[in-house]
Amino acid sequence: MPLRYTLFFGLAFLPVLAAAQGVVLEARVIEEATGLPLPGATARSGGASAVADRDGQLRLPLPALPARVEVRFLGYRPANVDVAAGGAEGGVVRRTVALARDTVALGEVEVTGENPGDRFWRRVLARRARLVHQTGRYCADGYTRLLLRRHGMLDVGTRPVRLAEHVADVCWREGAGLRERVLARRRRPGGGAFRWTDVDPFTDPYFEDEVVLDGRRYPSPLRADALDYYSFRLGVDSMADGRRLVDIAFTPRRAGLPRGRLRVVDSLYVLAEADLRVEDVPISSPVNEWESTYNVRYAPFTDSLWLPARYTRRGHIFVGLPGSRLPDVYFTQTTLLTRLRPGDGGDGAPWLSDTRLTDAPDLIRGDDLYAPYRLLLPLTEEEDRADRALTYERRTLSRLLRREGFLRRWIRIPVE
Repeated sequence: MPLRYTLFFGLAFLPVLAAAQGVVLEARVIEEATGLPLPGATARSGGASAVADRDGQLRLPLPALPARVEVRFLGYRPANVDVAAGGAEGGVVRRTVALARDTVALGEVEVTGENPGDRFWRRVLARRARLVHQTGRYCADGYTRLLLRRHGMLDVGTRPVRLAEHVADVCWREGAGLRERVLARRRRPGGGAFRWTDVDPFTDPYFEDEVVLDGRRYPSPLRADALDYYSFRLGVDSMADGRRLVDIAFTPRRAGLPRGRLRVVDSLYVLAEADLRVEDVPISSPVNEWESTYNVRYAPFTDSLWLPARYTRRGHIFVGLPGSRLPDVYFTQTTLLTRLRPGDGGDGAPWLSDTRLTDAPDLIRGDDLYAPYRLLLPLTEEEDRADRALTYERRTLSRLLRREGFLRRWIRIPVE
């Protein structure tokens, strides 16, 4: 058979071969209204299934094309992803799937001269005041993990530059606020902390009057006088685990304050989740861009008392001057709280310290202490690669974030 006919038939059958060999769907599942990831979302096609990680990312093998994939998440309307034959590049199909909330009609709202959202929020604040006083204090075991990634001018993709972990006692007391005392700490590789992406102390917008976001203090949207700082707007209702949840959007009444979304357990008027974003971060040269979001999730301790369970902070920083810049830096921090103990002040709780995040005098740097927490909060695929790659990395963080640009030799940008 002539060569040209052989090539023709070979190319004609490539889609069939690809379908026969199967492809992988790489999808990011997000919330349609906010663009935030939906960890735990599921994807299913035929007998195959996958679960999204904490960044909303999932990988689902598709044994044959065409295929239809159903994506689901509790409290959201399911969505279908259709993958046609020949729709894969290099055996991978990449999609972003946005899920809309499964809305439930709101009950009757009494219309007065006040914004209904503000009126609803007064009930939440009244309930919060009683719970804060009744609880008085709580302690928990805290585990925090921070992953830094760089994306330089010559990098094909993001590259890990630091994986840090610490175990801490976390304690809150009414009137004193939150304190974290770090008992064990390790980071890979060594070198000083990157100035703008150090580990952020855990923050609790429900029990604290102030939230601390990247070192700055802001009035909490749940403090007693929150209506002086923020305006609240009723959103949609949803159902999760048999509970009715009400979404509340809050916006600042003055510049420089955070905005976001709060999810409240209806009839209990307690906080189930908080999403916060600061849009007016004061940045000075050489910081050109700063984007950071914060999420706090709560879990029921009793029917009426919900306590914080998980804090997630994500962001991106671009640092540069004309002719000289640092690689873009992406960071993800997660704090997991376990063994929550309401009413317990903790033995030797660090109330006397004025610093929210302090190291214990007998700080531990061993590796064995972290294994149980990694079982509770497994490493993502990206964190696992970083853990292995950085274990034997000998270069300091300043070298990993080396300057770029044609004037890098003459224009210096501080890293440490």
